[in-house]
Amino acid sequence: MNNDVIANLKFLDRYQSNSELIISKINLDDIKDTYSCDSKFIIECKSKIDLNNLNVVDLYNTKKIYTEENKVVFVMGQHAVKMKKAFTEYVTDKKIVNLKMS
Repeated sequence: MNNDVIANLKFLDRYQSNSELIISKINLDDIKDTYSCDSKFIIECKSKIDLNNLNVVDLYNTKKIYTEENKVVFVMGQHAVKMKKAFTEYVTDKKIVNLKMS
């Protein structure tokens, strides 16, 4: 089953100015439909990311956020299914993303 999500994210940076982030793929394959520790939520972007410009600190139950070249990796502590739901709600609630399941 393909769990990829194609998205165009727009985050507010720390100075509250619009900072558009073009997303090529959100890879949810590592997030299982069971409660698990240290699951990874990976966003692959078309260009290198400066994590300091992303205001994602209040994402649900995120243990660690780091970047790898053009990826933003969220490492969840537990309840990965809730993390999927919370991420979608977070970005939808702030009206900064248009998510489509493909």
